[in-house]
Amino acid sequence: SAVNCVDLERPMYRRMGVDSLSLQRQRQQMSSPPSASRMLAAAETNQVHVLMRASVHDLITTRDTHGWSPLMIASAAGALEAAGYIVGGIPRQSLPDALAVSDPRGFNAEILASMQGHPRVAATLVRARIETVTPATDQQDDASSDRTKRSRSTYLN
Repeated sequence: SAVNCVDLERPMYRRMGVDSLSLQRQRQQMSSPPSASRMLAAAETNQVHVLMRASVHDLITTRDTHGWSPLMIASAAGALEAAGYIVGGIPRQSLPDALAVSDPRGFNAEILASMQGHPRVAATLVRARIETVTPATDQQDDASSDRTKRSRSTYLN
């Protein structure tokens, strides 16, 4: 029968330097929310798997030393998947505020994407902004189920 756990006492794993404490740390890092600096770096480098562990609140409120949010960082870097993931995860009623966040110079995510030459990211943000002012059709999702019901892929096309 197959064994689902790793036998860390086997000589092969001891030679590789694998111990139970390091495996526990790796599992904990994979399941715990990322730190602010890790989340900001993930936004810049399109690491959606890291952003998926962050809460919507953290995606909206986290700022770097220049006042940039993860969405602004992803936009300036041209990280389309990260920007789409962030925009897709923000509840519809919070999206206008998230898109309007600007740095001390007055630059928001849409402006940063345009300035840095990332038209697909800018178009994604424009589409998201237009969606927030267009009346919702059919049923409007409540804030708690919005994150799971809305497809993030709509912002990537």
